[in-house]
Amino acid sequence: MEITRRPNKKDDSLYDYTIREGEKSLLIKQNEKGNLYWLMDDAEPSDYATFTITKENEYLYSLFAKAYIQIMRFQEVSREEEAKQMSISHYLLTNNGNITWYSDKDDIDETDILSISKRDDVFELEFAHQDTDFPIYHKPGMFDICFASKDSRYAPFNKVFYSMYQSLQEYDPTYHQVHLDEIEYQKRLGK
Repeated sequence: MEITRRPNKKDDSLYDYTIREGEKSLLIKQNEKGNLYWLMDDAEPSDYATFTITKENEYLYSLFAKAYIQIMRFQEVSREEEAKQMSISHYLLTNNGNITWYSDKDDIDETDILSISKRDDVFELEFAHQDTDFPIYHKPGMFDICFASKDSRYAPFNKVFYSMYQSLQEYDPTYHQVHLDEIEYQKRLGK
């Protein structure tokens, strides 16, 4: 797994991050409207792709773990109306230990889908095109997941991904201190 960063084209106080796994790449960035995007590009043209986050990079893995735990261990809030909205959003977002996010970019029955599951020391990200009748919008092997800053169908859980992105801003891939967990993970893999 290789991580690179470059200054955001619209806001030079932010960085865009690209995570590479073989022939696949995941670009995490914020656009000029403040929306967060995960753009997955797989060299294999398909309407379905996976991307794996492992302890190979402990910092990145810990960000995914924190976000996953925050969403799965959702706590009810005290204000009744806000609690009701959060319960509906949480119900739509989680199922059997999986997080399923329908991109905020398009209508729910046309948009790309991201599913996040955890097993052992791995986060599996699954990307899928839901409606392939519109090849202009859905190119095989390329997936576009939007976490809207406003009017997200999963509010307030979009804030969890924004918090993750803000924490990622602190990461400098050119200076990466190896963690003990990364060494142990490499040993288990036999590398």
